[in-house]
Amino acid sequence: MKKYLWVFGALMMVLGLCGCSDGDGSELDSGNLIFESNPTTLDGTWCMVSASFAENGIKEYQPDDVVVTFNAATGTMRVENKRVNIFLKTGTYFYTTTTKKDPNFDTESRVLVIRWSDEAFDDMEARCTYYFHDGMLCLDWGVAVDGPGYYFRKPIQNQNWPRLL
Repeated sequence: MKKYLWVFGALMMVLGLCGCSDGDGSELDSGNLIFESNPTTLDGTWCMVSASFAENGIKEYQPDDVVVTFNAATGTMRVENKRVNIFLKTGTYFYTTTTKKDPNFDTESRVLVIRWSDEAFDDMEARCTYYFHDGMLCLDWGVAVDGPGYYFRKPIQNQNWPRLL
C-alpha cells in the first residue's frame, strides 16, 4: 500500500509541475480565455474588458459583451455588441488610422477614424485616440477626465473560444 501511495504522490508532483506556467507572457482570465500580453497591432479580434465613464466610474464587462474584429486587409471592423448602450452598435464599419500632432507637447498620437452610414445620416465619422498599454488596446474618445475610454484585450485564438478561429 505504501508503494502505491509513493507512486501516486510522485504522479501528482509530476502533474503539478506540468501545470505550472512556462512564462510565455500570456495570462488566463476568469473566463478561461488566454490573452496576448503585448499586442502591437489593431488587426485581429478584441474583447472589451472595461470602460471608464469619468464620474460614473469604471465598469467591467464579460469577454463576449462587446467583440471587435479589425481586418487591416479590407479596412473594416466588425462589432458584435450584446450591450447596445455602450460603444458602437453591432455592425460592420470602415476604419483608417492616422496620426495627429499635439502642438503643446510636440508629440504625435495615433488616431482611429471610424466611418459608417445609417438611415438618418450619410457618411458618419468618429475619431478616437488609440494606444496599447499593459496588454490592452485603449480607445480614448475624449479628454482623459471626461471619458469615455474603452479597454480591450486580444484573445489568443484557441480551443477556449472556437468562434474566433
